[in-house]
Amino acid sequence: MKILVILTGGTIGSTIENNLINTTRKTSYRIIEMYNEKYKDDINFEVVQPINILSENLVKEQWEVLGKYLLSIDLVNYDGVIITHGSDTLAYSSAFIGILMEKTSKPITITASNKVLDDKNSNGMDNFRGCVQIIKSGIKGVYTVYRDNNNRVIVYNSTRLREADLYSDEFSSWGDVFGEIYNDSLKITQNNLNLYNSGIDVNLNNILNMKNVLMIRPYPSMNYDCFNLKNVDAVVHIFYHSSTACTFGDNTSIINFILKCNDMGIKIYGCCDKVNFGIKYASSGKFFDNNIVILNNISPEEAYVRATLGLL
Repeated sequence: MKILVILTGGTIGSTIENNLINTTRKTSYRIIEMYNEKYKDDINFEVVQPINILSENLVKEQWEVLGKYLLSIDLVNYDGVIITHGSDTLAYSSAFIGILMEKTSKPITITASNKVLDDKNSNGMDNFRGCVQIIKSGIKGVYTVYRDNNNRVIVYNSTRLREADLYSDEFSSWGDVFGEIYNDSLKITQNNLNLYNSGIDVNLNNILNMKNVLMIRPYPSMNYDCFNLKNVDAVVHIFYHSSTACTFGDNTSIINFILKCNDMGIKIYGCCDKVNFGIKYASSGKFFDNNIVILNNISPEEAYVRATLGLL
């Protein structure tokens, strides 16, 4: 079995020195050394490292490098791909890779680590092992693997992964999770149906011409005048959980902000509508009919990535 491992940095490729966690090229390859020491699988790991960053430093330029590399891979030469990444922006890069490689004929897996690999409490090795088991199963698609606080190694549809919770550091899924690694093998609990599909195919031009996207999450008394729309190509406006946003006041009304975006030629997307047999709150009824594109069945992270790639 031959697996391509793409290292991008993150905690899974870091070490601690003077109480600071940082990436080093030598530490990046530590995951392969540790795996081969623990497991005696007959696996040929081919390792590359197109970028090496702490994932909080992720910007579009790194996505461009990673995306161009992914599109250049001849998957015929591999049984699958493992991509290691930092956890802070894991949900966004998972969406990026999931969208880019959605028609893959082989298993592509993405993972991270909660702590450096030499920490006994690190979940990095379990996560990496889970990726290997997915590839052994032969199931095609793009999946993100991460062991939760209950020691379950969860398998997510990569485009469905939600950003980790600030308090518990736990990841979640937009909808049900795909499965888990149970007894060292893949246990599927949901199918791949009902994923968001814009109907637009992604190609190299989408990567080379990524948009400047402003993502807004509402909060009480949010003043839209605080947002500088200069050089903004599109806005992804997250709604409250009831598919609502403030319609009161001049500077705090989403309606006025929608009109401002329209006047400036900026596309604005609303995420996400709750399908509820046409029943909406009165505030939603005021702006849903305005010139805002309402998105359904898509997480904020995926919406942001698709808008960045021009795929909404």
